Amino acid sequence: MSGGKQRRSARLAPFHTTLFEPECTDKHTINCMISDPADGTFFYLTDRALLSVSANGTSALVAGNPKQAGFVDGPRSESHFYSPRSMVLDAKNKCIYVADTGNNALRLVNLSSGRVSTMAGVSAEGYVEGIGPAARFRGPLDIVLSPDGTLYVSDWGNGRIRSVRLSTEQGCFVTALVAGCGQHGFLNGPAALARFGIMPIGLALDHHGDIIVADSANDMIRKICLSACIGHPVVETVSGLLDQTELDGGRLCNGNVTEARFHRPIDVVVDPNGNFIVADRDNHIIRVIAHSVDIVATIAGTTPSPPEELSVNDCAEGGASSARFAKPTSLFLDHTGTLYVLCSENHSRISRIEYGSATGPALLAKCKH
Repeated sequence: MSGGKQRRSARLAPFHTTLFEPECTDKHTINCMISDPADGTFFYLTDRALLSVSANGTSALVAGNPKQAGFVDGPRSESHFYSPRSMVLDAKNKCIYVADTGNNALRLVNLSSGRVSTMAGVSAEGYVEGIGPAARFRGPLDIVLSPDGTLYVSDWGNGRIRSVRLSTEQGCFVTALVAGCGQHGFLNGPAALARFGIMPIGLALDHHGDIIVADSANDMIRKICLSACIGHPVVETVSGLLDQTELDGGRLCNGNVTEARFHRPIDVVVDPNGNFIVADRDNHIIRVIAHSVDIVATIAGTTPSPPEELSVNDCAEGGASSARFAKPTSLFLDHTGTLYVLCSENHSRISRIEYGSATGPALLAKCKH
């Protein structure tokens, strides 16, 4: 192509996708899944309960009541959740932290005892940085755990990314602002002044300790730079374009990170080589940002033209081009290199992709230009 930038349309060589349905969920919608690499146990979070399946196939109720929502701490059989959306395993302390979105709180599930306690927040929504129940959230949506034990939370209703730390002096959890001024919109720069979109925000941590943000409403993948800006974090754009209404070709474009387009990217995970895997929800595809080559490519799925609504019946197994996803909303990459995809229209069925551990150059070699 002459007279302008070369635009590359990239699709990875076939990554085969299969579908399965955990029996333990009893066909309830699964919002999030994780696993414990130490013993092979998988955990599934539904709208009301946390369930598990051991490596030998034994199912168990970890916490909550599958038939009743609520906000109750206590033993596993008495605890209640209300539309929790995310969780993360703390293997060191043998617990799972849960973003209990409907209860505007962060909860802790002790895996040894099964007891549930509230770390921060109460059922009443609001915005307050504070200690334990004095803190207030407005729909905490996603949650990630850093190696130093700090939790980062996307408090999307408040337009902020926040941290939660255990204070050894006070013996309780304390919240603090990381980024976001509280007004929805778009603005890069100093973290405290930055603005994020109003739609749900997915989080991940890269290998440098920076926070990767799936800023869905702004159709962007963004970064909160903590490692190189100690004490003065800044927000920047990794990939995606803000105003796509006048662009030819719609809201899907692979190629260079500066030209790529997304349509409501809602979740992101980081692979062992530092690439970002993105659930591009309204394009109905799974994509990767390969940093060493600055390329955005499609791993699996196809965007209908036009991208009409898909249903559970439209989800399908197959290779990169034949696999189908109906609004992919949550991702999990396990220690074996298997990528799990949860779709809002797929309810209790899960897509499984053998992603592997390809490096940036290997990803580029698999791309079609």
